[in-house]
Amino acid sequence: MQIRRFWARGYRSLRELVLDPTGPFNIFYGPNGSGKSNILDALDALHRSLGVVASERHGALLNTQSAGSDMAREKESAAGRAVCDLRILREEDVTRGLVPAEMALGARWAFDPADQRRLGYAGASLEVELCFSAVNREAPRLWLSRVAIDEHETPDLFERVPGGIDALLALLRRTAMDFARVDAARFPADETLDAPGSSEEPPVRSFLHEGKLKNALFAASTSRDHALRDRWKAYRSLLQGPPLCRPEFDITLDPVSKALDVRELLDGGDVSIQRVGLGVAQLYAALAGIMLSNSDIVAIEEPEAHLHAPTTGRQFRELLLEVVRSNRVDQLFIATHSNLFDLDPEGYWDVSVREGDTIVQRKPLSEIDRLHLYEPGPAKHALLKLLRYAPDDEVVFRRPDGSPVTAVEMQRSLQEDDATALAFLETLHGAALRVVRLGARIKDASA
Repeated sequence: MQIRRFWARGYRSLRELVLDPTGPFNIFYGPNGSGKSNILDALDALHRSLGVVASERHGALLNTQSAGSDMAREKESAAGRAVCDLRILREEDVTRGLVPAEMALGARWAFDPADQRRLGYAGASLEVELCFSAVNREAPRLWLSRVAIDEHETPDLFERVPGGIDALLALLRRTAMDFARVDAARFPADETLDAPGSSEEPPVRSFLHEGKLKNALFAASTSRDHALRDRWKAYRSLLQGPPLCRPEFDITLDPVSKALDVRELLDGGDVSIQRVGLGVAQLYAALAGIMLSNSDIVAIEEPEAHLHAPTTGRQFRELLLEVVRSNRVDQLFIATHSNLFDLDPEGYWDVSVREGDTIVQRKPLSEIDRLHLYEPGPAKHALLKLLRYAPDDEVVFRRPDGSPVTAVEMQRSLQEDDATALAFLETLHGAALRVVRLGARIKDASA
């Protein structure tokens, strides 16, 4: 499942936003305050509100034939109160000065044959737009302005979906659950064994949404659900296998205080992940959100926050590639300050703010590098550009075993960020340092 189109009108700084994601990686690059987080929050608000609409209490909103009636308005208000009670939306989320004071969030999802088998329906696309008016606890309203499957809308939509409205509600619920929002910078806190705070979500997902990493990991490790245990094993494998190679870890529960902890097992004992460094703790939390939420689409906020770019940052980039290649996740939305996460070869979504409104434009990697030369990525992209001028078969580097690497092979290695590219960059860095030192010695001698 992938989002092929997303739009927001009147949500915070997103006065008129339309995005047409083109693939599994969608990277939003921009300075603080430009609106990157608002884009991820809008995606989250759309999916969580869709879950409210698709619940048994509010599913009647799908019957657009009753729109405008007193009964319809009562249902819209009840759904609006649920959205407010769950703190999905607040009054201040409506763009200031918007007339009328309404917002809309919508998306078009595409399903491949595997999705269709899993979801139990044969449609190739789903399009939904939700509208919100008076987002407050006194008179909230939420209604569906559009529901379409393969361009077919209500009311005849129910006749085209096998199983009718019940099957459509199940599809909407699953679509709502197929999105997860991950705050990669979140640091694990002290926790005691707790019960999930939301009955609408599976326990692990509920804990992750509340920021209770240790409770989420404990629930996953003790679950009777076979699919969740499979994801739990994959999570452990990613942490302990290359490139991270973290030690084995265990989840401990104090029988008296009910305190939970996650501890890495070392030769001389063990240590809490809260004591092994912000970057490592961030990796535990971020990977848990990606692997254990059971979502096809994942949004990640600032994955580089506490990571050392040349080591852990590069390793996390490799893991993001792996979870997509292994079909654990279908699509990533990443808000970042770093072009370390140049996962989409076509470029980034460049995010800026103009007179309070967020502006999002598609830009190639070369332009991102030109505008933001303080990032570590430009060296790699500059080399890619230079290598295009060399004959494809020209040998530009030799591996440690002496085997040659041609210009065209090196371009591919740099794009894939593999071991050959790393060795090439390190060699060039060393050569540059030698030149600088030689220049300094010549200058000193002439003085």
